[in-house]
Amino acid sequence: MKEEYMTAQERVTAAINLEKPDRVPVSPIVGLDFPATYYGLNTVEMHKVPVKGLDIMLKFFDEFGGWDGYTTMPLYKNAYTLGGFKVKAPGQELPDDYFAQFDEGEWMKVEDYKTIADIGWSKFVADEYIYRITNWTPEDVDKARKEFFELGVKAYTEWVVKRKIGLRGGANRVHPFFCLSLNRSMIKFTQDLYYRPEIVE
Repeated sequence: MKEEYMTAQERVTAAINLEKPDRVPVSPIVGLDFPATYYGLNTVEMHKVPVKGLDIMLKFFDEFGGWDGYTTMPLYKNAYTLGGFKVKAPGQELPDDYFAQFDEGEWMKVEDYKTIADIGWSKFVADEYIYRITNWTPEDVDKARKEFFELGVKAYTEWVVKRKIGLRGGANRVHPFFCLSLNRSMIKFTQDLYYRPEIVE
């Protein structure tokens, strides 16, 4: 077996920077759903109290880990919503034994492309869009942000400080095609690309 001379964080960072690591880093996408299912737990509570999702992910890593990085914190309904995604969660819009699902639809309008180009996705979501895809108040948004921030601090402490692995996610950002096709719908987004390419690009 080849001798390893890099830490997990160094290995992941080298790969991201297109440098040669001592070996290929392993950084699986393992959210809260699979570990919860493995341990026979229901994910309903984890979507309501996301620190429980992090705890189950940590337990899973401690039992089976050894990988170099984690691509995400627990992705629960409110985290997705803060990123501008409409999501159905178990125990809410879905039966208890389901995994969370993106709710693709025509939530965005054609005019939104210009707004996004002018101010960016994050500001568009924060100022307007989050209220279109939820029934949240500004106070609800502040509460969700605070919860997500606190979870992020705990996740960083657990993954990076205690377990010495890289955490390369948490901001809930995805490829623009994925983001726009979910929020405009795949059909409408494809039509926009074909009939209105100048406003999409």
